[in-house]
Amino acid sequence: MRYTCLITLATLASASPLNFELGRRGKLPTPVSVATAKEYLSEIKVAPPVTEPAYNRQKFRHWITIDGKCDTRESKSSSQL
Repeated sequence: MRYTCLITLATLASASPLNFELGRRGKLPTPVSVATAKEYLSEIKVAPPVTEPAYNRQKFRHWITIDGKCDTRESKSSSQL
């Protein structure tokens, strides 16, 4: 059994498409001028702050808190039926 696992692992490792070269890096992009950087930054749209929370616990009633911050899905027990 042990050798079967080793052979399977070796086969999968040799067949996987790992086409990378160690030590070879791509070229860094050419730095832009300060004026160009400011122009790019001015084009970023800033959304107004959200006043409501992004997460609404009421939409996920099937998750319950077990202990502290640990959540789990609610399982049906005889006390809940």
